[in-house]
Amino acid sequence: MPRPTPGAYINASPALLALRRGAVFSSLVVAIAIIAQTLTFAFVHFTEVRFETASAAKGEHEAPLAVVEAGPRKPIESSRLDIDQSEPRKPGKGDQVLAGISGVASGVGVVALAVLVAQCWMATAIAAGAGVIGMQRAVRAATIVTALFGMAIPWTSAIPSATIWGVFCGYQPLVEASTSVAAGTRSELVVLGFHAVLPIALLTLLVWAVVNLSVGVSAGIVHSVVDPVVEAEIAAVQQHGAGSLYAARSSGDLDRAMVAPGLAAPIRIAGDNEADRAMAELEKLAGRRRPTEEPLRPTGTDPLRRPI
Repeated sequence: MPRPTPGAYINASPALLALRRGAVFSSLVVAIAIIAQTLTFAFVHFTEVRFETASAAKGEHEAPLAVVEAGPRKPIESSRLDIDQSEPRKPGKGDQVLAGISGVASGVGVVALAVLVAQCWMATAIAAGAGVIGMQRAVRAATIVTALFGMAIPWTSAIPSATIWGVFCGYQPLVEASTSVAAGTRSELVVLGFHAVLPIALLTLLVWAVVNLSVGVSAGIVHSVVDPVVEAEIAAVQQHGAGSLYAARSSGDLDRAMVAPGLAAPIRIAGDNEADRAMAELEKLAGRRRPTEEPLRPTGTDPLRRPI
């Protein structure tokens, strides 16, 4: 496999950096939307905040109580004991607030998740074109985010016969799920799995995808290194002008290639001691050791015994 050139990394770095920042921001928006939708379901299912509080106020013109002689009590018919005299509960302001939060969270979450899918696949394509090391992590992140998009969008809105509601299903499915559990037509375990456990699992997968994307494209995000002498010269030229005698010039430094640190190893010349140690190690591996006083002589059969 050919080694990628530093120039490809430098050219792809601005795009990968922008996509990584955008993916992190989009994932934060998606995470906030999932948390808001889950909290809305918790308030709907486990509290009574969406209903009006019944106020049993006494009338102002009620007759004062007085002690009278009680007559014989008549027996109460058994058929009247089963009649429920309680009035039906009415949704109040809390219901409107929860509906608004759920609607905003669902809409913003779907849009942010779609943008995140596009950003992940664009980062994967750019990393593949630049030959970035660790590109398989970017591919994994794009695959996970695509699966999240499929599990989060409201399929029931597009396909009424679909049984998958999705995390961003809106407010009315949450109310219907809670009402069906109270009526006994649906299992509470299934409803909690769809609207409480599944969002937590999606948050975990979302964090995993963002971490994989960041690690996958981090090798391709490099910064060009400019020599400090060149930076000082550019500042002096900008201050005094290009034709000024006060601005020093270093044309040799301007001809250097600006490469990323770590991509090109510096050239180092070995000293005499290091050469002697290397030769001794080679002789040990070859199974031959020359006397100290014997000079090296070039031979055609022994490549280790060559003049220095």
